[in-house]
Amino acid sequence: MNEIDQYINYLDAIERSPNTQRAAAYDLRAYYQYLESVKVEVDSANAEDLAGFVRSLRRPDPSVPIINTASAARTAATVNRMMSTVGSFYRFRADLGFQGAAHIVRHSRTSRQPERALLDGIARSFESEVVGPRLRNEARHLETLTIQQARTLIDATTLKRDRFLLTLLLTTGMRRGQALGLRHSDLNAQERHVLIQPRRDNANGARAKSRKPIRIPLSRDVCRLYVRYMIDEYKTIDSDYVFITLRGPNRGRALAFETVDALVRRLTISTGIEGWSAHTFRHTWATLHLRAGMKIEVISHLLTHGDPRVTAEVYMHLDVEDLRRQLIDHGCWREGNELAGS
Repeated sequence: MNEIDQYINYLDAIERSPNTQRAAAYDLRAYYQYLESVKVEVDSANAEDLAGFVRSLRRPDPSVPIINTASAARTAATVNRMMSTVGSFYRFRADLGFQGAAHIVRHSRTSRQPERALLDGIARSFESEVVGPRLRNEARHLETLTIQQARTLIDATTLKRDRFLLTLLLTTGMRRGQALGLRHSDLNAQERHVLIQPRRDNANGARAKSRKPIRIPLSRDVCRLYVRYMIDEYKTIDSDYVFITLRGPNRGRALAFETVDALVRRLTISTGIEGWSAHTFRHTWATLHLRAGMKIEVISHLLTHGDPRVTAEVYMHLDVEDLRRQLIDHGCWREGNELAGS
């Protein structure tokens, strides 16, 4: 497994996030286990072996057919992510001079996405080498909350810290990791803005995922909640982090992801609202602002996406009622669903 460790060290050197490194380690271990099962060396694999790996990911037991995509062991998106890791791994080994890896990369196919105007004023084409097959992605369904559900969850919190955290996520669309990595110096309650700062040294492993600092506005309610949290619960605790553990032996330490997960479980039980996570607040924020007509470029900036096309591809998930409202708002239908010109 030395090759995997070498690749993970490379990802760390180029400052890929801990989550990316963990996912890559998982993907490559699965790939090596498959190669071992078919008795193929890593640099001797061919197109058939790569296709076999994809098949094994979707259908670990070849005797069990996939009746529909829901019965597959892994989603197409997960398989494609794992294959992307394998491709990047082979390109890394090719750069190091391994001839077998270079041969695999040379025989990879080039994927060209034609120029298209997904967004106003944004249109580009690009090429990329794709090592191994890819599956057709299934339609994504993002879980979101209604405003009432979000308020119910927030109202069910017992700590001002947790109420502040969930309200911050709902009103800014921040990632959980971005919130947990906040320092007091990042947050200006008087001028009502927060700086999302990329850092690699957060004690709880939180990462902003953005490559450059981005300042976003805060609502008055969020700033008030921050002040109340500092006065009533934070008090004299000495810590640079905004979100901390308030009790027990870890008092004053940066809040852990596991603590947020435990909060989600408690609120799920107490409210009966299921199928959500802290990240659902981000999806909810983006969906509400998209439906309100905010420009996708602005949404993308506030979500700290590096490319507005990413935002468009993730959040263009209008349902039937959204489409109905668009037809009415643009004068194509009347409220009674009759054609406007009839």
